[in-house]
Amino acid sequence: LNSMIRELSLLNQVIIIDEHLSHEELLNLLAAADVYISLHRGEGLGLGMLEAMSVGTPVVCTNYGGNLDFCKPDTAFLVNYKMRPCNDDFYAYRFVKEWAEPDVNQAADYLRQIYENPDLGKAKAAAAKAFIEDFYSAQNFEKDIRFLMEKMGTER
Repeated sequence: LNSMIRELSLLNQVIIIDEHLSHEELLNLLAAADVYISLHRGEGLGLGMLEAMSVGTPVVCTNYGGNLDFCKPDTAFLVNYKMRPCNDDFYAYRFVKEWAEPDVNQAADYLRQIYENPDLGKAKAAAAKAFIEDFYSAQNFEKDIRFLMEKMGTER
């Protein structure tokens, strides 16, 4: 990676952090970013996207996976995909038959739009932050737990 960065003359533009960051340091880094990109082929939760949204950073992500619980058209830049056979011999993917291959050209278009019109990214990021603060608030968590406890109590 370092040699590629040198070959592309990106030494003054790329910083590699290869040390442990505290959660606060990670959130500060996410808040300082212009955009968070997750062109995943499959995602269970999408904690990185969720944390980026929580600090007001625009998110560009594959329109596939568990992240769609909070990545909506008004809260994220959703990248189209095509289902493709999984041809990876990595052990963790041994049961994966297919995955979502994101449209990198559409992702690049979104990045260009955010760069050329920062207010567009800021507006979507603000909507995402408000959604995260509301939907994942302590009050909503407590309400959901109470609902589940009451439901469990009536089913016994």
